[in-house]
Amino acid sequence: MKLFQNITSFYKKTNATIVVQNLLTIQVENGQFDADPALSARILVDQVWNKSPHLFDGRFGQRPHKISIAAAAFSNAIQDQEVGRLNKSSFAICLGKVLDNVAVNGKLYPLNNLDMEHLDTASRIYASVTEEILASPLAQEIDSLMEKADGSWDAWFSEYKRSAGEHNSGLAPMNGGGVSLIDLMDEEPMRRAHRDGINPTSLGKELAENFDPTKMDVA
Repeated sequence: MKLFQNITSFYKKTNATIVVQNLLTIQVENGQFDADPALSARILVDQVWNKSPHLFDGRFGQRPHKISIAAAAFSNAIQDQEVGRLNKSSFAICLGKVLDNVAVNGKLYPLNNLDMEHLDTASRIYASVTEEILASPLAQEIDSLMEKADGSWDAWFSEYKRSAGEHNSGLAPMNGGGVSLIDLMDEEPMRRAHRDGINPTSLGKELAENFDPTKMDVA
């Protein structure tokens, strides 16, 4: 029984670590985080898990979902007094993306009471640290970092359109210009995919293969 519990814990930790790593990788690509995202992710998940193992290892019958473990890992790191201000800001940005994901997709996840506890705590910590950052001299630097993130959106969106047009001529730029049907669509789902670190080439190909102009949702 103990062996089975350990295997399940390893599986849960691995899945949560991948979520954390993916978000940190985006921060690295945007120039907002300069540590190894894979190593950092393992450390962050291990730290919060080892701090309160009873909240994660299922000893009371429930285990949290990977998304709430990721939220707990980032919120715990934010509270670490030894974390530098820039890293704290990066972790806050990542936590914000996790909470946004839950707000949009939470109904699709099998969340339990333990998840709600982790997410509630993470939300309060996020609100607190966001207020702290905005009230500090670091706010201007954070604004600059967010501008870099917006710049990465342009490159992501261009690749998404290129891939879609390559696999479906109906989505290619019209009249040889730079505008395509994709530019007429509601871009919020695509911005959400960008924030979640989804590969634009693969997503563009998926759109091309499933595109139905009669169901096009325009902005």
